[in-house]
Amino acid sequence: MKKRPPLLLAYDRVITRARAMYAEQFGKTRGSETWFAEQIGTSRQNVDNWGKRSGIPKSFVDKVCKITGLKKSEVRPATILVEVTQEDWEELAPQKLIDQATIHPKGHKYG
Repeated sequence: MKKRPPLLLAYDRVITRARAMYAEQFGKTRGSETWFAEQIGTSRQNVDNWGKRSGIPKSFVDKVCKITGLKKSEVRPATILVEVTQEDWEELAPQKLIDQATIHPKGHKYG
């Protein structure tokens, strides 16, 4: 299984924290993502999609930090975007970076 990139690992950290907060308050985890989405002013579907794409959008970082108590670097770590052909990437990049990379299709909008 491919390792999740840093932005999605940060998303996982946020969702884990939101579930714990919800469980502490309501005694269950079912409904935690809907509750979290309401707390930050978006839909549960958006929150779920963030975990499949590019993590927590920059525009939500401050709200997420306020709700969860996590640091900005824990919610959305600084990353860099490198554009190279996939062939060049596979030839030049160390295996550790290849394992962490997210390959986006042409025309992808970056979050």
